[in-house]
Amino acid sequence: MLAITAIIRAKKGHEAAMRQALLDVVEHVRANEPSTVGYYVSQDVRQSADIFDV
Repeated sequence: MLAITAIIRAKKGHEAAMRQALLDVVEHVRANEPSTVGYYVSQDVRQSADIFDV
């Protein structure tokens, strides 16, 4: 199994747009890539600009 982790830092003021864009990608992956075991987005509660895309 291959796992990829990315730390994405949104520009100040663009956190909500980045979060929504990543959630849209999750929806697309779950609908169109049946061999993908898991695709998750999480956000660091201490740093709102840091969104982790796994």
